[in-house]
Amino acid sequence: MNLKIFVLTFFALLINSLQAQNIDDVKEEETFYYSYPVKDITSLSVVNKYGNINYSGTSRDSIFIEATIRLKNPDNEDISEIFGMINLNPKLLKQKLEIKTEFRGSFSSNDEFTVTYMIKGPPQLSLVFNNQFGDIVFESFSGNADITIDYGNFSAIDPFAKLKIKLKNGKTNLTEIGVVNAELSNAQFFLKKTDHIELKAEFSNINIGNASLVNANGQTSEFVFNEVKNLSVSGLQCFVKSSVIKNSGLFEIQKGSLTVNKILSSTENISVAVVETPVQLGLDTKMTYTIHGEISNGNFEHPEKNRLRMLWEDQTLSFSGEAGKQNSSDSQTEIILFSEKGNIIIKYVE
Repeated sequence: MNLKIFVLTFFALLINSLQAQNIDDVKEEETFYYSYPVKDITSLSVVNKYGNINYSGTSRDSIFIEATIRLKNPDNEDISEIFGMINLNPKLLKQKLEIKTEFRGSFSSNDEFTVTYMIKGPPQLSLVFNNQFGDIVFESFSGNADITIDYGNFSAIDPFAKLKIKLKNGKTNLTEIGVVNAELSNAQFFLKKTDHIELKAEFSNINIGNASLVNANGQTSEFVFNEVKNLSVSGLQCFVKSSVIKNSGLFEIQKGSLTVNKILSSTENISVAVVETPVQLGLDTKMTYTIHGEISNGNFEHPEKNRLRMLWEDQTLSFSGEAGKQNSSDSQTEIILFSEKGNIIIKYVE
């Protein structure tokens, strides 16, 4: 290759490279750093709109905040002007540290942008996080949290004490939380373990592993529980499955379904009132129980029908009696069942 051909080839490659760079998205970012001693701070509030919030409880003496603004496809706009319109406004009011993403003037950039917060602080700090579009992640956190997310996900790697959450259009991945108050809409909620959860849900899927107390109200939602001591579910179009109930169960459901694989002999009472909701209950073979109820326009299956008093009137069956393990000194479980336009199936399980 002679020198002229070499030079022409080199400049052709250079031009192609520059053109490729122009085609690629141009990214710009600016990072702000804040640091506060935690001696007089008991809570941290962050309000964000577009971006993630990450909290790590790995700093005991100070709160470190790294906030990064990223712009994509500036389209020849004045980058400095856009950055100037996005204000991160930290304030320390008494014992509460607040930081909020605010937009100055007539901010109307058509460019994609995010504001991401990376925060390190004490593991037991009280947190109030509100995020409109973006995820929230906790690591090494053990305190109390109040979370609001409109479009995004929430996850926590480690157990912590208390959670209040409003989640729309997102999902959770949580391990263990002492007390939970959750309000869900079009959400997926996964929690491995809790002592107590108060739950309202619509158009959502809920999966809870082990719990001592669950009070749930739902609409057009699916509930899956592993092992619950005291379980209460009410609502419209609720589809409920539980592997084990240990102490009590209360169910008031319309147009859904209810399945409990095993109700332990330690259970004190089970109460079911349903409409257009098929019911399947598995009773511990060690259980001694009384059973009372009524079914209208539905079938009733029971392994010891001969021990029950049963009365048919029109399309309604009333039943009452004692069944289960005989000559037992154990306390009796009370089971009350009312169903309209739905079958009830009871069986014994080991």
